[in-house]
Amino acid sequence: MAKFRRRNPHCENCDLCEDATTVYVPPRGSKNPDLLVVSGHIGETEDEEGRCLTGRSEEILEELLEQSGVDLDKVAYTSSVKCIAWTEKGVGRPSKKQISDCYEHLVKEIRHYDPKAILTLGGEASQSILQKSVLKHVRGQKFDVPVGKLRKVRSKKTGKVRKKFKKIPVVPTHHPIAMLTSNKRAASAQADFLSDASFARSIY
Repeated sequence: MAKFRRRNPHCENCDLCEDATTVYVPPRGSKNPDLLVVSGHIGETEDEEGRCLTGRSEEILEELLEQSGVDLDKVAYTSSVKCIAWTEKGVGRPSKKQISDCYEHLVKEIRHYDPKAILTLGGEASQSILQKSVLKHVRGQKFDVPVGKLRKVRSKKTGKVRKKFKKIPVVPTHHPIAMLTSNKRAASAQADFLSDASFARSIY
């Protein structure tokens, strides 16, 4: 969504913006999504096009989401890190600090979209939202995370009204890149993804 990029054209939370072609790759997709899909870092094509989740990963992702019963017209896509992480050897992975520095942007997007569920792709996205980066320890589980809009909640015990951030269910799964090779591990990742996406769909 262009307005997110307009709000953050000169983001300096970390040093990734210094070498990025696109500073702050914005979210895309439905303006009123049931499901928000969160990827990890930005790739070279995404940096050049200013569009998250492109190419073969996008094709695989949309195909598997449809197979899982997800309505693509009610899906929005974003990334946990908004700028590409260049290294001396090429495109690298962002550090834990860089993931943390970008977290505030992700939370603003989540609160703007107010999705019914979030599907995170890969360890980096899980690290950002859940603070847990080992995917095998969290994959396919539901975590209710207080990253939604601020709302008033009345205590059943005292009757007092307090303000609390809305909890949104988060389901971690594999990134589509894990399915780009034709081997047993890719087939297993695909089966896991279908199960996880179907589970996320059942939540709403």
